[in-house]
Amino acid sequence: MTPATYILLLILGWLALALAILWAMLRLARRARPVATSSPSVLPKATPTAPVSPGKHLVC
Repeated sequence: MTPATYILLLILGWLALALAILWAMLRLARRARPVATSSPSVLPKATPTAPVSPGKHLVC
């Protein structure tokens, strides 16, 4: 094996390792969920604008 071939294989091996690490990190980053804050924001209570009788929206 010539020195040029050895150097080329060495560089290709390092590139393959770097791509594998990058792929794994991106995969983990996409799967990660945001961390919940210590003080959750309070959502306002929903108030209907017009009262609807139960089942009225199911009538076709």
